[in-house]
Amino acid sequence: MNHIRTNFPPPLLPVVERAVRMALAAREEAAETRFDIWRQRVGNAWSNDGASPIIERALDAALAVMSADRANIQLLEQDVGLVIKGQRGFSKAFLDYFAVVNDGNTACRAAWKKRRLVIVPDITTSRIFSRPVLEVLLDDGIRAVDSVPLLAESGRMVGVLSVHYCRQQSPRDTDLARFERLASFIANSVDNLHPS
Repeated sequence: MNHIRTNFPPPLLPVVERAVRMALAAREEAAETRFDIWRQRVGNAWSNDGASPIIERALDAALAVMSADRANIQLLEQDVGLVIKGQRGFSKAFLDYFAVVNDGNTACRAAWKKRRLVIVPDITTSRIFSRPVLEVLLDDGIRAVDSVPLLAESGRMVGVLSVHYCRQQSPRDTDLARFERLASFIANSVDNLHPS
């Protein structure tokens, strides 16, 4: 524990530190259990309907894993760009503006092009977004976003998974690690349905 300042007498401080460590470990174990349940639900979504059931379950999983307010999945279509294939909670204006992303300054495009997780804890201070993009996000009540590429084990870029928050947000490293694992699982599930 790093420098816990309390009003506890010195003999009680080790007891308090131990209790805090135990509570944090229990929280982490519960989060990992929830992740495993959601990953199983996504895996059970296979059907003859293609990727749609996987995407629907994946959105619910992303919201739960990241404690986010909104989420969307965009799949990469050749010669088109990132196309929204599923979403939770966005306005029509947001969905119309971001229906297809192939250029511009967005977190999802940055995750796609850089092939890595993009974390924006406060959209108003980020250099990622162009003014028009920022205005659409703010009008929809978005204040933070995390976007992760859907990279299959085959190396194929499948798309991008993004979660959005209505407040400034800095996710914990352990939550981001789960988010990346979920993205990998989704990418492989979609890639197995539609191999290149």
